Amino acid sequence: RGDAGAFEELYRQHAGRPRRAQPAALGALIGKAGPEGERALADFGRNLGIAFQIQDDILDLTGSESETGKDSMLDVKNRKVTFARETSVATAERQSVRYMEEALSALRKMPLSDTRQALEVFAVSLIHRRA
Repeated sequence: RGDAGAFEELYRQHAGRPRRAQPAALGALIGKAGPEGERALADFGRNLGIAFQIQDDILDLTGSESETGKDSMLDVKNRKVTFARETSVATAERQSVRYMEEALSALRKMPLSDTRQALEVFAVSLIHRRA
């Protein structure tokens, strides 16, 4: 079994790539949220990206093809090393929720608005998705 910390760092690096973490920060820039807003939304995007990836890995192990729309156990077939495979589905679920909560915490640094509330609902829905 792999080191959970090493997997988390791998996810952070993966989610921290500009094409993954920065769209939310770009939204802050366009919306003139200022540097603090840009940081908050970048943190939101990065943490939500990690939560999404962990959840995707969980679904690969637990979801059916009819639910997910893709072959199940594809990561196993491709011998892909994932957090869920190297720890346990239960541990991965807890980590996914933790990253979603960190994403929400970052988002809550933004003023309350319809947009923020919609992003909060979106973040929570990613953790409960089955596809």
